[in-house]
Amino acid sequence: MPSDRSVQPDRPASQRTAAQSTTASVGTDPGGAEAPLEPWWEFRADFGGEFNASPHGVVDIGVRKGPFTAQLLTDTLDVRYAPGYESWRWWAGARVEAYTAGLLPSPWSDGAPAPQQALAASYIGLDGGLITYLPHGFYVGGQASARGYTFSQLDKTTVPIPEDTLVATPEVLLGFWSPGVEAQARAGADVRQGHVAPRASGEIALRPAWQVAPFLEARGGWARRQDFLTRTRLGGLNPYVVPLAGAGWAEFYVQNYGAVRAGPSVAGEYGELAVFADAVVFDERSRPLYGFGGRVRFQSDALFLDTAAGWSPNLPRTGGHAPVTVWVVAGLDWVPY
Repeated sequence: MPSDRSVQPDRPASQRTAAQSTTASVGTDPGGAEAPLEPWWEFRADFGGEFNASPHGVVDIGVRKGPFTAQLLTDTLDVRYAPGYESWRWWAGARVEAYTAGLLPSPWSDGAPAPQQALAASYIGLDGGLITYLPHGFYVGGQASARGYTFSQLDKTTVPIPEDTLVATPEVLLGFWSPGVEAQARAGADVRQGHVAPRASGEIALRPAWQVAPFLEARGGWARRQDFLTRTRLGGLNPYVVPLAGAGWAEFYVQNYGAVRAGPSVAGEYGELAVFADAVVFDERSRPLYGFGGRVRFQSDALFLDTAAGWSPNLPRTGGHAPVTVWVVAGLDWVPY
């Protein structure tokens, strides 16, 4: 279930000590580390899930040493090597996901889960990339991945089963990082069976390093000729999607979208409390969907609890399902062993 659509690379050693985290990350780090690389083995584990009309559990168990990281991310095994240097960084990885690739086993339609459209999906893939750090917090680079997918039906599936397929995705990227500000823009294409589907997207997260501070996250994307496999997943409170409080996990598969999350947050010695409002528009939808929610993160040394809840006042619903989502994850962050 993890997404690797975006990169949030390690900062150069000279910048790392000032690293600040936003209320919700705008990306995921393909190298698996945002702290200085340690010479000993480290371990992490967390467990939890997102709960609504179509709940999903999550498990993250990982080990790392220096630039090497191996993680079990629910149904995904991710292994990668990502050495970093003062002025540049590269990475190479391999990933295997079983059964739930793209959240295809749990689609939504017309405001309710749609098990008749469900597919079991798995893939094996390789990826790699390189970024160069530029002056004043900017970086530039590129990445590429190739994945071979296979599909099968579930008990209630009535839609045709797609043929096995290979998806190759080259991208260029430009980013910026400074304490309290992260931004990234990407452009590339998904290539499948000779079919080229271009896309471009960007994210920015602003969170001043104050105890009481506003925060803002904005995301946007444009694409053409995307399909059920390559469209961006939108909906939910988890970090693998374009967020919308109250929506199901990946409730919408979208090509063109804009999303904003904003609110106040209060940071303390043991964590952070935030309330927020979401607004999203996508594809042919003429009116925005809204969501409202709150998030509490508690951390004591390596132990943490991350919980959020949200509701949408205008999200279409059928079958008596409530437009409410809850996200809870607890665990142990990277610690030596």
